[in-house]
Amino acid sequence: MAFSTTDIIGFLIMYQCLFFVVVLWSNRKTKPFFIKMLLSICACIAIHFGYLILGERLFSSGNWLGPFFGLLYGPLYFHFAKSLIYRNEKPQQMIWHYIPAIFTLGVVVFLRNKLWSYLDIVSVVITAHLAFYLFAILVLIFRFRSKLKTTLANYIEIDLKWLEIAIYVQLAAIFTALLEGFLPVTNNGDFLVFLVYALVLVLVNCLYYFGLKHVGLFKGLQATDLEGNASEFTLDAAQYNEQKDILAAYIETEKPYLEFDVSLGQMALHTEISSRNLSYIINKAYGCNFYEFINNRRLEVAKQLLCTTDKQVKEIMYESGFSNKTTFNTFFKKQTGKTPSQFRNSFK
Repeated sequence: MAFSTTDIIGFLIMYQCLFFVVVLWSNRKTKPFFIKMLLSICACIAIHFGYLILGERLFSSGNWLGPFFGLLYGPLYFHFAKSLIYRNEKPQQMIWHYIPAIFTLGVVVFLRNKLWSYLDIVSVVITAHLAFYLFAILVLIFRFRSKLKTTLANYIEIDLKWLEIAIYVQLAAIFTALLEGFLPVTNNGDFLVFLVYALVLVLVNCLYYFGLKHVGLFKGLQATDLEGNASEFTLDAAQYNEQKDILAAYIETEKPYLEFDVSLGQMALHTEISSRNLSYIINKAYGCNFYEFINNRRLEVAKQLLCTTDKQVKEIMYESGFSNKTTFNTFFKKQTGKTPSQFRNSFK
């Protein structure tokens, strides 16, 4: 029984997924929903690749279960993404997403011969199904990132950029698989299959390592947190002016922007203004979201220190409230058109 380089990559994927399953199964400290979804993805990929590599050799069964696995991945990825974002997701609300896969499994088992006649159509449907879920994840990520900007001043480490890239990798794998469908018997076709397997290996490791890191840093939003925004909410004039003055006095005296982990919720607690009201006031009175509101003030402190002291840029970054070099440099360059060092040199 000879195995190709592609098969070896497949075995590596199986081993990696099974190893992750064992580690996750013994993990009792992480969010349960996240663990369940990551376990499901790793187990599904391990079984699928085991079937791809060994099924035809041992059982001469071909790739009949391919449509079933294809319809599983979209919902699994989608609910994995939700497990990273939401605090208390309800698994019972997910079941209907898996009905197409369950139905297809029944068709494969009982109507296999008839399915062969519609294989091209089935392939198109499965590809569209997965692509739909991947784009739904991207929308979810963009909405999540927008919400973070209204509640946190430092969000770069939890903005799910890695998951966005992983989704693009998966879309690349889909496109590559489609190309392979047109080149099934050529050397190019063999190379494209190898490339798909390699992309899946990258994807599995991204989901595991970055996923664990994310849930360690971020506790999750409530399901209602992504509904609506500050621009859709209003306050009466008297309440607005009163709470705006309270906020201005708090910012002036307490300088919360100098704290690394300041959040909208913390400021709401200290000012005794609801988070929703506070977000609305910042949006209307200052014309920006919470992320920009806090970092604009940090920026003014940093600019003053750059012009009036000889302290190192990194020290100034921390003193002005920035805890992340990427956020500091990006925000500084965006607002001033210069790096911190260039800004300092322009005043010498």
